[in-house]
This record gives sequence, C-alpha cells and structure tokens, in this order.
Amino acid sequence: MSHHMNAILITNVDSLLGYALAYRFLEEWNRRSSVNEEFREKTEFRLLCRERQGMEELERMGAKVMEIPNYNDPDILKAALRGVSYMMLLPENDSMAYMAGKMMMEQAKKEKVDYVALFSYQGIDHVEKHKHHYSSLYPFYQLEQELRSVFGKDNCCIFRSGMWHQFFYYFGPMISDKNKVQLPIRKDCRWTSIDLGDLVDAVYNLSVGEKGSEQRRQAGNHANLAQSIVANLRKKNQLLFCFTGEETISPHQLTRSMEKSLQLGHPLKFEEIDAATLQKYLKEIHNDNRFRARPGMSDKEFLQLFVDEAEQQQRSSQVGASISDSESRSSHQSHYTFPLGRYLNDNVIYGLLEFWRLADAGHTEETTSDLQKALGRHPRHLEDFFEHNRDQFRRLR
Repeated sequence: MSHHMNAILITNVDSLLGYALAYRFLEEWNRRSSVNEEFREKTEFRLLCRERQGMEELERMGAKVMEIPNYNDPDILKAALRGVSYMMLLPENDSMAYMAGKMMMEQAKKEKVDYVALFSYQGIDHVEKHKHHYSSLYPFYQLEQELRSVFGKDNCCIFRSGMWHQFFYYFGPMISDKNKVQLPIRKDCRWTSIDLGDLVDAVYNLSVGEKGSEQRRQAGNHANLAQSIVANLRKKNQLLFCFTGEETISPHQLTRSMEKSLQLGHPLKFEEIDAATLQKYLKEIHNDNRFRARPGMSDKEFLQLFVDEAEQQQRSSQVGASISDSESRSSHQSHYTFPLGRYLNDNVIYGLLEFWRLADAGHTEETTSDLQKALGRHPRHLEDFFEHNRDQFRRLR
C-alpha cells in the first residue's frame, strides 16, 4: 500500500445508513484527534452524495463532501477514488443501483483501492430465484457477486443486516391516528430487527480494531487510519458478516413492546394489509413535516459532545479502563440515526416492501452472533429502543 492512499470513502451518504456511518466514523475521528493528531491529519474522509443539501454537519466534522450527479462519467469517478484505500460502498437508492455500483467497483480496481466493504441485506440470497418480485433488492445480490469477482475474498467483505428498529419511527403517526400497526405480513411472520446505532458501531469496531493503547500501537504501524482499517479487516479474514438480532420477533411481540415501552396506556392492534396500502402510507410520510429534520442538536451541544467524550477518554486512560462507547453516545445517537422523510424515495419504499415480502416468505428468521461479537456486548433489544426513544415517538404523534 502506498503512503499516498490515505482516504476513506463512503458512498450514498444522502441515505439513512450512509449518513449514520459517516457521522459515526467522523465522530470517533474527532474524538481521537487529541490522542494522535498527526495520524488524524494524514487521513481524509471523502463522502459521496447526489446533493450536498443536508451534509453541512458532516462537513463541520471535517469531511470532504463530493457531489456525484451520475456515475456514467469515468473522470468523475476517478477523481472521487484517487488516493482511496478503504471504500464503504452503499448502493444507490435508484433504478441504476447495479450499474452505478459496478462502475464504482471497476474504477476502484483501476485506482488500486485496497479494500471494499459492501452493504447489503439479510435474506438477499433468496431474491435470485424470484428476481421479478425483487427489482429493488436484486441489484444488491448482483453487486455481492460482482464484488467477489472484482476484488477477491482477501480484499473485500459484505455487511448484511435485517430490518432496523429506526424504521418504526415512520409508524409514529399511524399509531397515533389509527391505534394500529399495519404491515403486509401474516400475523405469524417472524423477522429480526437491529438498532442502526448498533450496526454502525459494529462496522466501526470491525474496521478500527482494538481500543486504547493497543489501538494506538497498531496505528503506529500504518501511515494513516485508512491503511490501519484495511489491515484490521484483512486480519479478520471474513467475507460475510450478517448482523441480526439475537432472537426473532412477531407482529404480536412488536405491538406489545410498543404498548409497554411507549407507555401508550391502551392496547395496540396489528393489522395485515396489502403492500399497496403501506406504499401509499410511506409516500405520505415522505412529505410529512414531522420527518423533515433530525432531532435538534444545537451548535453548543455539538461542540460539548466532543469535549465530554475527550474528558471521558482521558479519565478512562488514567484508571486503565475503557468507557463503553454505547454508554457515552446513548444521549445523542438518535440524532444521526433518525430517518428523515426525504430518505423515502420510491426505490427505498419498494425495497422496504420487498423486505417484508422476504420476511413473509420466512427468509429473515435466521439469527447469528456476528453483531454481538462485533459489539462486544448484547445488541439493543427492540423494546429497549422504544423505551429509550419514547420522547421522539411522542413528538411524532
């Protein structure tokens, strides 16, 4: 690896997962700056998006944001990928997802990108046989095959995940207006759900590796953070990570968890509906003012966040113990994992409907220990998510 390969690239940052990943990595990048300022300065965070609107906070955190209006221009892709050592590839949320992802991989290979992590979904193996029913998810299956072919198992990995707890924020207005949770699945359907904060924590932990003095020792062996991450992921020697909850849930368990943790004070019903009804509802949420902005964080709170975490880091090093990342961020994690209405474009909605079709067919019931191992703790349970974010759900009524 050349010392000039100093950039970490994240694509599709104007998506829920892309924004959360970028925020999580930049947050830690800033927090660790006092530990190894020179190491930090040698690393560049490069974020790709269709539109810069909404990226201001990430730019304040030190990222270089680049607009990619289309993926058909190899010169634009070359400029974006020049000097990149580690790329987190999130497929675009449109009908050209496969071609855009394929072109990014091919150009990344030409630019000698060292390592690529692709983000995909649980149950994706099952879409190939019925691809005409999964037009939005099938490109993820295609890109998984393409990645293995272009980069080989030693230079890439795939992070799959199931449904995210945060999806149920979109159901806040439904719960308030109808006292129901309506989904296009059978009442005996089961699936796994994980907290988006846990997902980005897991990816960060796997990428960065050991903490504390061991992390600093490992960092000293590499020219920059990007190359350190590549070395860590190659050491893991695992092509596929499938992040799931520790157990499956059913519609009945979902509604009971909401009743209890959101303190609704009345029974909540589940109703099976057709996909078209949910599609109509999500299109309405796309333009709902309650989902126009993330939960507020003032400039003062934003700056104080890093001061508090730096002090925690200093105290933990003095006593020889590390402070839990999940505890230190629990008060503001909902800020960057909150799903905005604008994320619900037509292709994202189709993808959500296709996920529920996979779930209804029994293809999302598998559980693994990958998430727990990456976190070093138990993943956040859905009931705990509702309880912790009770005020946010009240705001959405």
